[in-house]
Parts: sequence; C-alpha cells; structure tokens
Amino acid sequence: MIEVTDLTKRYGSTTAVDGLTFTVRPGAVTGFLGPNGAGESTTMRMIVGLARPTSGSARVNGHAYADLRAPLQEVGVMLDGRTVHPGRTAWGHLMGLARTHGIGRARVQQVIELAGLTSVARRRVGGFSLGMTQRLGIAAALLGDPPTVVLDEPVNRLDPDGVLWIRGLLRSLADDGRTVFLSSHLMSELAAVANRVVVIGRGALLADDDIDALVTRSARRRRPRAVGRAGAAGARARGGGRDGPARRRRPARGHRHRRRHGGCARRRAGRPGARAGHGRRDAGGGVPRPDGGRRRVRRHRRSRGGGRSVVSATLATLPSTPGVTWPRTLASEWGKTWGLRSTRWAVAATVVLNAAMCVLTAFDSLVGPEGYGYSLAYLAAGYLLFTQVPLLVHGVLAGAGEFSAGGATSTFAVAPRRLGVLTAKAVTTAGVAAVTGVVTLVTSSLVLLASPFGAALRLGGDEQ
Repeated sequence: MIEVTDLTKRYGSTTAVDGLTFTVRPGAVTGFLGPNGAGESTTMRMIVGLARPTSGSARVNGHAYADLRAPLQEVGVMLDGRTVHPGRTAWGHLMGLARTHGIGRARVQQVIELAGLTSVARRRVGGFSLGMTQRLGIAAALLGDPPTVVLDEPVNRLDPDGVLWIRGLLRSLADDGRTVFLSSHLMSELAAVANRVVVIGRGALLADDDIDALVTRSARRRRPRAVGRAGAAGARARGGGRDGPARRRRPARGHRHRRRHGGCARRRAGRPGARAGHGRRDAGGGVPRPDGGRRRVRRHRRSRGGGRSVVSATLATLPSTPGVTWPRTLASEWGKTWGLRSTRWAVAATVVLNAAMCVLTAFDSLVGPEGYGYSLAYLAAGYLLFTQVPLLVHGVLAGAGEFSAGGATSTFAVAPRRLGVLTAKAVTTAGVAAVTGVVTLVTSSLVLLASPFGAALRLGGDEQ
C-alpha cells in the first residue's frame, strides 16, 4: 500500500506538487493520470526517495522509503527504462542490482525470460531499441518479487505485442494481491487495465475514483460538438430543433465513395455516442467514448482469470536474509565496474604501457646500474606511477558516464543510503587501481629481470 499525505514539492517559486493526498491499495491497478508537467514523475520520485518533499509524506507499506531494509524486495521501481549505463549488458545491469540484496543468478535469469530478453541478455544496452530498454526497466522492477510496483509510463516505446504483454503482466500482479501504481498521459490506456485512477493537474488533485465511474461522468459532461446552447437556441428560433422539421439528408453515396473515405458515413454515425461527439478523442489523449472504454475493461477482465500467473517467483532464488548491506553494495559496484569493457581495456593498456617502458629501459645502452645506480624496484615503481594515468582517466570518464546516463538513479533507488553507495564506488576505483598496480609491478619486474639490464644487476650483486 502507498499512502501519500499532503505531499508538496517546490522548486524555488514553482510549485510542482501541491498538497496531494491519495492512497494506492493492494489487489488493484491504480492509474496516475495527468498532462505533461502535471507532476506525476515528481510525485513518484518522492514516493521512492529520489526527491525530498518540501512538506508532507509518502509511505510505502507503512514506512518511509529510506527506512526500508530491502527496498528492491519491497517496491519495484521503474521511472525511466533508459537509466542504464550504455556500456553494460542487460545481464550485467540486473546482476549489479541483484547483488545489493544478495539475489542470485537464478532470479536474474527468471526476470530476463519474463521480460522476453533472453536472446539479447549478453548484448550491451547501448545497442538496444527503445522497447527493449523499457522491458529491461520492467525486469529490474520485478527483480526482488516486490509486493508493490511503481511504474512511470510503462507502455511508452513498446510495440503492440509489448503493450499486450504489459497489460497482462499488470493484471496478473494485481490478481496476486500486489499494489500496482502506474502513470500515463492517456485515459484510453488506463481504461484498458486500471481499476482506479488518480487525476492531477498543475500538481493538484483533481479526481480519485473508480475508472468506470470517472469515464462515465466525464462523458456526460461533454456537450455535443454540433449543437451547443447557442446552436440549439438558433435552431428553435428558425423553427427547427427537436420539434421542427427534419434536416434534409444527402443522397446515399456509392461504394467508390465509401472505399475512398474509409467506410459508410451512416454506419459511423450509427455508433452509440457518435452524434454527441464522444467517439472523438482530443489531442491530449482525452476521454474515450464510455461504452468502448467499459467494453474493453470487461473483455480484459474475462480473460485474466485463466492460466497461471506470469509473475510466479521461485522463493528459493531469493535471499534468506534480505537487506542492503555495505558489503553487498561493494560487491555490486565491483561487479559493475569490471563488467564494463572499457575497464578491461584500460587495465590492459596500463599493463602493456608499463611493460613497453620497461623493455625500452632494459635495452637502452645509455641506462644501466653503473650510470644511474637505479635499483630494479625503484624503476618498476616509477613506471607504475606513470602508467596509472590511463586508469585514472578511465575512472573519471566511467563515473561521469554513470551519472550522465542515469545509472546512478537506478542504484540509488535500490540502495537509498547514498553515502554508502558513493563510498563503495570510491573503494571500487581504488581497488581496481591496486589490482592493476600489482599486475603491472609483477609484469615490469619480470621484464626487467629477463633483460640484459637485470642480468647486469645480478652480476653486480654477485661481485659484491
């Protein structure tokens, strides 16, 4: 259950969210509707702790999001499917999130199959289509088998098959007794899957009601486009209107006209609500015709009871001691860093550059133990410090890419304690540098010992 009470968010003089109060209950799909800039995304970010409210509170299952011990297993969050580092694979991204909670590889494979990403699991996310990144974000939200799911416009960028898949998935989640909260800008899309809808405009609450009742009430408020108050008065003044003479009809057109203009005009006019203008939808994705909306909902509900649940999680794949700990966060950052191909290339470049410098020094006739008196360890350490520059540059670029691509947002959503995450990132960077330093030092020492320079050093030691 999600409880929002007097939630307000201001950015300077701009009020993004203004005193919202509503409740999202389990066992139902609750839609969050509003035009662009109405404050849906900001509200969801405050619910999952990614934005701090100016006033008010948002509680998930009776607790603030930051106080949850295992957020990934309490709330599944997808605010933007594109918040993934483009250099990581789908498998690497999900494993990085799973390690923060001690979730095993079997569960990761399970959600990959659920999202239909099995064939592209080892491909880098930078080459994914928009629909595939959206599926990856939904898979990340279901990774911990959470009782509450928060999805920001999950239907966007999906193809028709993906739209049918996400509708069935959301209904299955609600049928399992979970809390499902999703946002959209289209009333027609929410009417196909939601039970209730929360409508906001300019950050303020406009409606919180059952979807069927809201659609019906909205349709009744819409007046006919052809005959308004002024039009009706004018018709009555001219002797027409309800009691006046019937309007002259046009002669029926032939089959060529119907084929050219998309069907029979009389058949289109015979639809319920067509004369009142309810069959149209405004540019903002407004209210669909009420009979069509109810009929779509009923048809979906008839089919949702058959078959097994599509989210049946094997509890054996989840950890027996859930929770985000610093060692798990460190393991997650370590795996994500080594999962980047650029990290491996930077380490290889550092080792090769150091070895090349050692070779040039060893076979240079102007450098030797008699000329400068350098020891083997001194030369190896000096080259090691010099060749750490590529690794340092990579660390800066990788960190900047993590934040610019939004990958840090997905990490903070599953591990709300940001200081622990940032500390783990710093320790991981230092650890990569230390491992690379050890490998480089050993490599350069072996090169120098195998060279004539090393032989001269050994010869000088024997003479002493």
